[in-house]
Amino acid sequence: MVWAALAVHDDDELLALWLPPGAPCLRPDVRSELPYEQELVERPWRAPGVLQLWPVGAAHAIWVFETSWYVNLQEPFRRTPNGVDTADQLLDLVRTKDGEWRWKDENELAAAVLQGFLSDDESREIHAEAERVIYDPQKVAYADLVKLFFANHDPTQVNRQGPDSGSQYRTGIFYLSDEQKAVAEKIKAELAASGRFKRPIATEITKASTFWMAEDYHQQYNEKNGRHCVVQPAGG
Repeated sequence: MVWAALAVHDDDELLALWLPPGAPCLRPDVRSELPYEQELVERPWRAPGVLQLWPVGAAHAIWVFETSWYVNLQEPFRRTPNGVDTADQLLDLVRTKDGEWRWKDENELAAAVLQGFLSDDESREIHAEAERVIYDPQKVAYADLVKLFFANHDPTQVNRQGPDSGSQYRTGIFYLSDEQKAVAEKIKAELAASGRFKRPIATEITKASTFWMAEDYHQQYNEKNGRHCVVQPAGG
């Protein structure tokens, strides 16, 4: 999408843009259930005015409307002779009135993959379900956490765990340092060579990016629902 916006703040930390109602825009053509065709059409911005906050170097922007706001996932913006440019990742986070977070535009992300605008690998980089583990390294070794991770799920399943399917349910370890990466890769390689699993280990080991808290109904799921998904590791 291309639009004419007014820069109301610009420094080394934040770019703030104001997009008024009626501003000229070039937007992807929207057709039925497959949102995006390659042709861009000229359509004015018909929504209420929106203040866009673009933190420098961040992979997101915050869109602030009169009565609501959400987080737009996008590539860190870059400056060009014609203004600023970014690549939208077709997935957003919305803060609801009751204080919960939910994903927005998941159907657009799926359609973009279906139509070839994004590859499977690119869509995987945008969204993954994950647990954030906070631990005291003086009491628990990172290697022990990695071993526990492999022991409590099936790392050979691709893009699913139990009844939950989709690339966001893929098996993965998101490391915070080169040391953690080396430990995780070593344990994964040892397991692969052990003959314990009948299928290849599908666990990806990737550098961690921004972590977003899940909706409130996902927190303490076992206590709230009295049930949980049990996945038996695919051992030999």
